[in-house]
Amino acid sequence: MKKVEILYFDGCPTYLEAEKTLREILEEQGEDAEVKLVAVNTDGEAQALRFTGSPTIRVDGEDLFPVPERAEYALGCRVYATSEGLRGSPTATMLSEALTKKAEVPKEAFRDDVRRMIEEGARIVDVLPCEEYEEAYLRGAINIPIKELNRETTAGLDRDTPVIVYCHDYL
Repeated sequence: MKKVEILYFDGCPTYLEAEKTLREILEEQGEDAEVKLVAVNTDGEAQALRFTGSPTIRVDGEDLFPVPERAEYALGCRVYATSEGLRGSPTATMLSEALTKKAEVPKEAFRDDVRRMIEEGARIVDVLPCEEYEEAYLRGAINIPIKELNRETTAGLDRDTPVIVYCHDYL
């Protein structure tokens, strides 16, 4: 069962609309999910919860519409860029697409899954620093240190081929 949270502050004019739309989409998709409203009413709570504005929708603890990290979090409204312009909550289409995409991304890979993916042609990318990579790495892996991951260093990866990214200090 998915754990879905809608973080909001009292007085937010759009969180109830977001909740209604979210529940409708979850029902349409046949998702078994627990939807919980989480009130965030102080800047201290906002900081502790890394609250990016009301309403924020999280699935299994992750923001459904991720935004860059910030040094400080505070109470405030959140604005979503929709096909209809800026709005105070995501559209039904945005929610549906984000939930579908979230369902397709595995949280963790298991050994058999990784073996199968490699056998089917997945690329392996080790993101350790070069020195550590040279000491121990998985056969067939290429090294792109995490501090160097960008559009240029990944340009040689086939966008149609799955990529397994790993970082492990003790192989």
